[in-house]
Amino acid sequence: MFAPAAADLPDTQPINHVSAGAPPVFLAYGTEDTTVPPRNSRALAAKLRAAGDPVTLRAYPGIDHVKLIGAFAWPLRWLAPVLTDTVAFIRAQHCASPPAPPPPR
Repeated sequence: MFAPAAADLPDTQPINHVSAGAPPVFLAYGTEDTTVPPRNSRALAAKLRAAGDPVTLRAYPGIDHVKLIGAFAWPLRWLAPVLTDTVAFIRAQHCASPPAPPPPR
């Protein structure tokens, strides 16, 4: 069985692990995604921002989950510029100054 036990489900959700001091995050979603609802990415972005963490959120119109992942591959890059956006995000982080360390727990 691929799905986790119901008791473990909250721990599998990234939104439940947000804390201040996270590194910059890039979130991409397709507006037609039915595997991971777009609201999940928007909610995660909102929670990261509320914690003061830097986040870049990109929506790709008319794309579902599989096509968004497929758009990373050469034959399907015409579907969405997700690879270009991801690489630009990574390059921008390389040029940015490092974030302050997280506060002690």
